[in-house]
Amino acid sequence: MSAATAAKSRKGEGKRSSPVTKLDVFVPTLLVLIAFAILPTYFQQPDNVFQVSGTNAAATKPFGSFEEFYPFYLSQHQDTVCRRLHFIGTSLFFLIALFEPFSAPSLTMAGMVGYIVFFATRHIDHGLIEMGITFATFLYFMQRLTGSLKKGLFMLVLPYAFAWVGHFVFEHNKPATFIYPIFSLMGDFRLWYDIVSRKIAF
Repeated sequence: MSAATAAKSRKGEGKRSSPVTKLDVFVPTLLVLIAFAILPTYFQQPDNVFQVSGTNAAATKPFGSFEEFYPFYLSQHQDTVCRRLHFIGTSLFFLIALFEPFSAPSLTMAGMVGYIVFFATRHIDHGLIEMGITFATFLYFMQRLTGSLKKGLFMLVLPYAFAWVGHFVFEHNKPATFIYPIFSLMGDFRLWYDIVSRKIAF
């Protein structure tokens, strides 16, 4: 065997097999889809076995849907610089996502899991559990699908850095992410759309 052939053989052996066919991606994805179809509705039933529902929601979590939450979200983003920083951070996330196609399914899985956890933990007065599990899910799928944990970390840190500077330095309030992680993320995307469509001033 020639040196060139041997080098090609070693290069082929070093490649990862197609990650989207692996069980460590397919099985979690299937479980998330099933759970997403069943659990949010179940947790909203007052007689669910975990005794968590809208009837015993924490005082800090009065909103049970994104449509109810969004007006509150806008009230927390009245400062122009804060909104602009959110817009820049979200735009950078979208820009990176264009070059990393696996970020979309990773974000989708994380969003579904976070939505489930929101209803399961609505009786708790903070959203740190929801936030942690959502972030961990995103990082898990990014690592499995791209082979790089750093990409996932970078895509998380960048937009939140812009957003939190906007809140702590300019808006002078606490990000709603700490109470409503998923709804706040959806709010960031909705705010970005509203600015682009000129429904809200940049």
